Amino acid sequence: MSRLTRAITGRQSLTVATEFIEDYFCSGTYQGNSTGQTISTSNGDSHAVDLQNNEGMIWIKGRSYGTHSYIYSTVRGVNKYLKANGNEIETTNANGAQGVSAFGTTGFTIGSGGATFSDINNNGDTFDYWVFRSKPRFFDIVTYTGITSGSKTVSHNLQCEPGYIMIKNVDTNRNWACFHRSRGNGTWQEFNTVNGFSSGTGSMWNTTTPTSTEFQVGQFSGNNANGDNGDTYIAFLFAHDESPNSFINCGQYSGGTDGTKVTLGWEPKFLMVKNATGSGGQYDADDGRWFSFNDQRPTGGGGFAPPYIHHNSQGIMSGTSGSNGSANYVKMNDSDSTNSNRVGIQAMPDGFQMVNYSGIATANKTHSTWNNSGDDFTYIAIRQTPMDTPSTNTEVYAGFLGDQRSDNPRAPAGFAPDIAIMNNANAGSSNRYFSLSRRIDRKAHIANWDADVELSPSGNHNFFSTGFYSGFLLNGYLNYVNMIREFPKVAHSGYYIGDGTALQHIPHNLGVEPEMIWVNTYESSDHTGVLIYCKHATPNPETRYGYSWSNSEFGTAYSPWADLYPNKNTFSVKQESGNAGGINRDGAIYQYTMFATFPNISKVGSYSGSASLQNIDCGFSSSARFVMIRNYLNDASSAADKGSWLLFDTTRGISNYGNDTYDNMSATDSIQTSQSVIDTYNSGFAIVGNDGSIRTSETGSSHNITNDMNDGDSDSKYIFLAFR
Repeated sequence: MSRLTRAITGRQSLTVATEFIEDYFCSGTYQGNSTGQTISTSNGDSHAVDLQNNEGMIWIKGRSYGTHSYIYSTVRGVNKYLKANGNEIETTNANGAQGVSAFGTTGFTIGSGGATFSDINNNGDTFDYWVFRSKPRFFDIVTYTGITSGSKTVSHNLQCEPGYIMIKNVDTNRNWACFHRSRGNGTWQEFNTVNGFSSGTGSMWNTTTPTSTEFQVGQFSGNNANGDNGDTYIAFLFAHDESPNSFINCGQYSGGTDGTKVTLGWEPKFLMVKNATGSGGQYDADDGRWFSFNDQRPTGGGGFAPPYIHHNSQGIMSGTSGSNGSANYVKMNDSDSTNSNRVGIQAMPDGFQMVNYSGIATANKTHSTWNNSGDDFTYIAIRQTPMDTPSTNTEVYAGFLGDQRSDNPRAPAGFAPDIAIMNNANAGSSNRYFSLSRRIDRKAHIANWDADVELSPSGNHNFFSTGFYSGFLLNGYLNYVNMIREFPKVAHSGYYIGDGTALQHIPHNLGVEPEMIWVNTYESSDHTGVLIYCKHATPNPETRYGYSWSNSEFGTAYSPWADLYPNKNTFSVKQESGNAGGINRDGAIYQYTMFATFPNISKVGSYSGSASLQNIDCGFSSSARFVMIRNYLNDASSAADKGSWLLFDTTRGISNYGNDTYDNMSATDSIQTSQSVIDTYNSGFAIVGNDGSIRTSETGSSHNITNDMNDGDSDSKYIFLAFR
């Protein structure tokens, strides 16, 4: 796939390389094994952070137990580390295999042995890691030598204003010296302490604001102290870029009493926040720490906060429970393990927002750590990945069948999934399909009347950088998990809160007009199941809707989409009296999942029944691995489940010339194995005829398709979602 875009102006053309954040930043979680392992710097797509041929930094911090916060860099070499939570000099592992022992093109290697090694690879414990590659307008590393007196000018390659600078003397025990653009050139902060930004000593940065090419240091402890003449200093520089395609933003916001919102123009993947005003605070003694959030949800919790969900008898968001909406956060300058004792920060499509709703008891609110009223807070935010579209089908979809594995992720995907569709095939009445989004951390019924069964978070649905885990997946059962990674123009999921109006525009990051949208509620009184929009459900798809749990054809009784087509930036929802509020009831929580057609990767489409075998061309270069089909318009009267979603995938088995293994997502029935319904087809899939028409060598298979996937009636029409 070409990574070049052409800009044409007048008579001249200029070829400009398109850059993507996934080539320069990667974050994830891994499980220690005490024997050595290689950690991927790719999220399972065609991009990876290459530190073998480029400068960069690796930051590692334990989640499940208290460890130091370790920084390795290519500039200083393998097995050499600094503690972000300490003032110690640079340490070289006594055993060359103890620390980060190799920087690779697609990963980094951790060796084995030694006491320090346990802090980054202890068997069974989980660790967060963040990988930064140097790039103009994103990140840079420079070193310089201290001088006896006066100031020193240090050049860098950011080519824009630095947003944040971290400096450490590698030869003498000194506190970290840090600059943040929002606090100005007369302030500094010691990263390894809880102190806020201090002021009054202009010599720290020589009373000079850093520029796009250099910064200055004066005579001050930590960055150029008298007496440290000849010592080596290392500076890690994070850019501040406000352009539309920026990777990073370093800013400041003022704390408030309720739901402070910071607009970035994009969704963050990684966020660091610090109370800049002081140390300690209203609720915790460590309010002055640097706290980080990311988009991973490993076992034990993690990530940005899901929306605050607490239900009274009316299903309205209110109450005093502080566990709902909590986010696990990492103290970047502390040796503590991951914490989750406060309601956290939500990642939004265009920025981030404090979870601090007025109905939450004071002791459980987002507190002075990141939103105390009257305090200022500095932050470093890095853009969500991917920015690039997929180049292969295996980057987007993976299926899993079987018992849970003993190691994590229990359901491997080979990439970082964002959406999971799962069920237990032989779990009796529990055989219901659930959808999960990485952003909301609760399972929701996808194809039945009931609302979400988890009105409170269970903490057992976890998205890893290489797969998925859920406590719902049981040993001894046929566990099916379909995992999808979000990509621009392919798939996207998220949530919104209803506002009770006749028109609310919901922002999304799909990047194109959605062709299919699922919306389901977490409110026990709504019972909407999943409401379906499909562009191909003609006529007038902006007024048509269907229920996933219903076998009825799509209707127009009310207007959940506000009679508006979705576009590449938003979709519209409407409050409806008499329909449990529709999908915009005031205060209700809704999850959405949307899909679009992308060449040779995904297909949203429709077809008309013909009774005879027909090939459904998806434009793929090979057969579909995943297909969902629903009859949305029909007058057939034979099958009770004629309008149900049927799900087929190659994990279960799509059998040519024989019976398929498939599932009716709208029922709790066992997996179906008695019929031939679809066959493989070299550019999509084939629908078997129910008129007795068969393929060669297919004699003996049943073709009386009770689900009407190919009814010959002129009024029978079908919508589908397929992945190659």
